[in-house]
Amino acid sequence: MWGNGVIIFLVIVVLSAIIGAVSQVLKNQQQGQQAKAARGRADVRAGNRAGKDDVDRFLEEIDKLRSKKPEDKPRTTRTAPVVAKRAAPAKARPIAATPVARSASARSVEQLPIAPIVSLPTTPVVSRTAGKAKQPLKNDFARQMSALLSSKHGVPAAFVMQEVFGPPKCRKGM
Repeated sequence: MWGNGVIIFLVIVVLSAIIGAVSQVLKNQQQGQQAKAARGRADVRAGNRAGKDDVDRFLEEIDKLRSKKPEDKPRTTRTAPVVAKRAAPAKARPIAATPVARSASARSVEQLPIAPIVSLPTTPVVSRTAGKAKQPLKNDFARQMSALLSSKHGVPAAFVMQEVFGPPKCRKGM
């Protein structure tokens, strides 16, 4: 009876030891690969690669050209461009008076009459109703709102106050 329990206990201990050893080996292998990759990245940043590709050679040539002294470069003299005098522009002819050249392939174009400019009658702006006296406002709020809306900056201020103190835009449609 005790023999079966001891055997099961030993099997569990041996299996856990084997699993632990395998996991340690795999963990060390993974850390080695990560360290190798980190060293490779550091070498690339430092420029210690074994083989240089075309991009690296090109960048080295550019650096060499930039580091050359200014007296090594050939000097070029620039002359100011000569501006020729332009002839006076021809007088513009009205489009309606321009004859249209017609060819066999051209479409026929109709001459449309130009509409005359008509001046519209203006109506006077009425600010108050004639004959009625302005009634005094009954409460303080009405007087303040009337003064706010009758001033030059009142309507924009009212709009801003609505945006600040009013309901949020997401709730306005509800």
